[in-house]
Amino acid sequence: MACGGVFLGLDSPMYRDLGMVPGIHYLTHDGTVEGLVAVIRTYQHPGMRDQLEQISARGVDFVNNTLRPNVVYQRFITRLTKTIRAKTG
Repeated sequence: MACGGVFLGLDSPMYRDLGMVPGIHYLTHDGTVEGLVAVIRTYQHPGMRDQLEQISARGVDFVNNTLRPNVVYQRFITRLTKTIRAKTG
């Protein structure tokens, strides 16, 4: 994603928990080879080029603005603090 490629990932909470939105920052497939091939074929169509370029640009923006070390560190500390507070009272 950071290099402008469109990420093809599973439709999984692990990506959404990072703030990624399917169809906005990346494309999803169902985890099967057939499902992956279907997504690739769909987006190989010339009429999908603009949408792919938009997803690519939003993916690059997401990585550059959301996955920077200082942002990830701050999110981790915030979540850790909330978890500790919830457990201790």
